[in-house]
Amino acid sequence: MSKHGRPDYEDVQGATRRAHSSMAKGNGSMRRERFRGVHLPDIRYEPGVQNWLIDHLLPAEGLAVLFGRWKSYKSFIALDLAMTVARGALWAGRKVKQGAVVYIAAEGALGLRKRIAAYQARYPGDQSPFYLTEARPSLGTRPGDKDELIAGIRATVGGPGVEIVLVVVDTLARTVGIADENNEGMRAFTDNCEDIADAFRCLALAVHHENAAGDARTRGGTSLPGAAVTIWRAKKVQDGEQRCCLVTIDDAKDSADGMALMVRFDVHEFGEPEPGSERESTLIVNSVVIEMAARDDAVDKVKGATRGIPKGQAAFMTAFEQALEKHGSRKLSHPEGPYVMAVNKERVRQRYYTIRADASAATKERSFNRQLAKAVEREDLVTREREGQILLWKPKTKPDK
Repeated sequence: MSKHGRPDYEDVQGATRRAHSSMAKGNGSMRRERFRGVHLPDIRYEPGVQNWLIDHLLPAEGLAVLFGRWKSYKSFIALDLAMTVARGALWAGRKVKQGAVVYIAAEGALGLRKRIAAYQARYPGDQSPFYLTEARPSLGTRPGDKDELIAGIRATVGGPGVEIVLVVVDTLARTVGIADENNEGMRAFTDNCEDIADAFRCLALAVHHENAAGDARTRGGTSLPGAAVTIWRAKKVQDGEQRCCLVTIDDAKDSADGMALMVRFDVHEFGEPEPGSERESTLIVNSVVIEMAARDDAVDKVKGATRGIPKGQAAFMTAFEQALEKHGSRKLSHPEGPYVMAVNKERVRQRYYTIRADASAATKERSFNRQLAKAVEREDLVTREREGQILLWKPKTKPDK
């Protein structure tokens, strides 16, 4: 036990090693079952069914990343998400998969306790299956502390009918340890977190920092974004006097790539201060609202720069811009020129459907066709058939000579 009364990882090594050792006895048969193939006739998939931790926002399994600059409120958001999943309440108006949550506070555990106290004051008597681990496991080497961590979680959280649905690692940097965050250390971290997710059939969420260049990318090597099922970016913003954070889903394999979430905070104050001292306080999430305008466009929307533009129109133009950025190419606007940057209509449709993930298929199709027709009517976009494709581009696009 540390001098602060918190368990160091060494304190639980003996118990967890014994638990892991007993599990290892049957490893031969377990490994054979793990790598057993499934014959083609036995492979099943039900269209339209996706396993979500948060409906159409966070997958229920794999490695996810929430990153941002220092003091961008990313850990506040991770904690709110974790507490909400443990309670089984709605998050951003979406259903969650309720279950046990393990939060590994590898950085700033004392501050995290203060934030948890604010939730306890908001929900007095809450007995949700939320578990805090203040030890700092080493996940930057293989296997590091991964096996003992898994065994320790099972020993702490296990029990009949208890399903672990989320493991939060806060932060990545503090659990990589002395390993190189850019190369082998990052690869080991992603492998270890994927093993943790596989062990519990859950989502592992890594809280991480933005790189020093400030170009909206994660710090460290490319193995992390390559392995992540989704990447969320937190950006601190201000709406009048209220503190806010814009969370953009920068990349997602199966969920709503390009969607933006606006998180608003309240200040929670603790009791009466001692004479001569200031009152203690912390932030607690007030609301999480889905913004149809994605990425930094949503910041302008919050500030009122795009006030009055219908959400459907904003979502459609956002889909066009994102599709153009990712899939656009030089095309002839007319047989004699000039060249413009254009994108296939179906690419825009795919992006729009992703942003409108909460709508039904029929609603998305009607809305897309309506917004496309309005964009052409307003002369925001031009549509032409070229080389067997329906292409879209902006009429004011500067000719590419």
